[in-house]
Amino acid sequence: MRMLALRAARTRCTPECLHEWRKQSKYLLYQMQLLDPLAPERIGKIAKRAHRLSDRLGDDHDLTVLRAKAVAHKSAFRVRGELEALLDAIAHRQSRLRKTAFKIGAKLYARKLARFHKRFEQLRKRAPER
Repeated sequence: MRMLALRAARTRCTPECLHEWRKQSKYLLYQMQLLDPLAPERIGKIAKRAHRLSDRLGDDHDLTVLRAKAVAHKSAFRVRGELEALLDAIAHRQSRLRKTAFKIGAKLYARKLARFHKRFEQLRKRAPER
């Protein structure tokens, strides 16, 4: 599901796709936080990347909402070019956030899923029973 969200965000790059990708990255973060005691160094690194990714995508979403509100209330912008300047600044910031998000996503999902499952099983078997 996470890889599908990344692919959809990369292909379509719509606010909806980016928002779904953010939700998936947050799910991964929460799952890694639960698993952290098994291998803090390794899992902590994954959790940190998932957190950075969800932060970038969250900022992007906030800017999408700001853009929609600005356009909906364009009459509030009295100075000529003021709205356009704001929209340009939003677009520029979103472009940078998305570029960073895709870099983080590429690193986060670089490992093969089967390899992750195998490593997790090894860690689970070594963990003390409760």
